[in-house]
Amino acid sequence: MPDFLGRENPEKEPWAELWMGAHPKAPSLARPASSRGKAAPLDELIAAGPAAFLGGKNLNAFGAQLPFLFKLLAAASPLSIQCHPSLNQARAGFERENRAGLAADSPERNYRDANHKPEIILAVTPFSALRGLRPVQEIAHFFSGFPVPELRELARGLTRADAGENIKTFLRYLLSAPARSAKSWIASLKAQSGSCAAGENLPEYRAFVRLSDFYPEDAGCLAPFYLNLVQLAPGEALFLGPGELHAYLEGLGVELMANSDNVLRAGLTPKHIDVQELLAVVSCAAAKAEILRPAGTVRGGFVEEEYPRRAEEFTLSVLRPKAGDSNAQAVIETGGPEILFCGGGGARLTSGSAACRLAKGESVFVPASEKNYTLSGRCLVYRARVPS
Repeated sequence: MPDFLGRENPEKEPWAELWMGAHPKAPSLARPASSRGKAAPLDELIAAGPAAFLGGKNLNAFGAQLPFLFKLLAAASPLSIQCHPSLNQARAGFERENRAGLAADSPERNYRDANHKPEIILAVTPFSALRGLRPVQEIAHFFSGFPVPELRELARGLTRADAGENIKTFLRYLLSAPARSAKSWIASLKAQSGSCAAGENLPEYRAFVRLSDFYPEDAGCLAPFYLNLVQLAPGEALFLGPGELHAYLEGLGVELMANSDNVLRAGLTPKHIDVQELLAVVSCAAAKAEILRPAGTVRGGFVEEEYPRRAEEFTLSVLRPKAGDSNAQAVIETGGPEILFCGGGGARLTSGSAACRLAKGESVFVPASEKNYTLSGRCLVYRARVPS
């Protein structure tokens, strides 16, 4: 991430996420583009003028909050297996944990806010992920060949009558396994890889080995055998809806989601795992990963590549100059608040008398009160906005 942003990182600390938005946990600092004045948290600016910042329609639909959260995400090591609640589940869970007196920053909390968290991840570099449960037959095929008797027996249970309940039983067994059992399973599978269904030349097995290098006592290492392994090329994207198990394994991506930080974890993490709550939220349906690709629209000297919309709160697109245009310019109409993130080159935005320049790695918030702006420059810009 420091390389992509062109920033120094003398401490050599890992930079995992860059947040652009108004989530109260870590709101962006913002200042008027035409001013050198003091920056203020974006959520406080919105609270002081919600109608101007959000627009009346969005204010009525989503309340006095920016409905999306924009991120740059870097997975040098695998991120946790997780899923997110539906809107009703989030509201009920947040209220329940508040009544129980759990502190807002308690590590035992499952619900940090009352919102759901649909999200889209767009690959900037080659990007690998786990996403959605495999069909029961595929899972049973892998696990029935493992050199571990209890996992073979678990696989036999998968193919019995009630597939949904069998999947929950399967997940409950794996997620509740003590570290010593997980360590033994992992060691056995690595020692006898050539004699089981998960042969060592399969990408699923290679992903398993890599995960076990990071988490040698975590049953989440077996996830490549029950979740779909997905490889995204730059420019391809995935959408994650409520209850869909997923994990980002490696790569740099742009992520856009509803304004929430609600995460229910299932493995590959030292953080809190609530198996009972996870199983109440998780979708047990097999879900083949749908790779999303954009549709292009010419806007002046730019082409806007917009990804299929899957959520009410946000839509994601990429603006890039038309081929051969060395000084592209376009007037972009808005339908609500936007965040523009410069992913390459240099951009200039003007709106009325206000103007600003964006270098790679910089972002700008466009309030709903600005009905249009002019974008110019030889640049690549990621655009997050509320659908009009």
